[in-house]
Amino acid sequence: SRYYTTPGGDPSRGPSRDDDEMGFLESVFSYVFGDGNPNGDVEERRIALVAEMIRREGGAVTAEQLAPFCDDAPLPLMAEGKLGEER
Repeated sequence: SRYYTTPGGDPSRGPSRDDDEMGFLESVFSYVFGDGNPNGDVEERRIALVAEMIRREGGAVTAEQLAPFCDDAPLPLMAEGKLGEER
């Protein structure tokens, strides 16, 4: 089996290149799907929407009004540390 070493000497990393330089597949992926994480600021947007709703309601909201902005609650843990089913 043949392999080529990089200038850094680590053959598992493949050929070295600058961080700013993209390969062909990375460039195609970036062109098709865009760069970055589109959901990177989802938590900030969610908090801003909750704050707006609380202001609109005069500072008094119910759990039912806040529920759409919350993540699903995790399942409770059983005594053995395993996830149990809700009843």
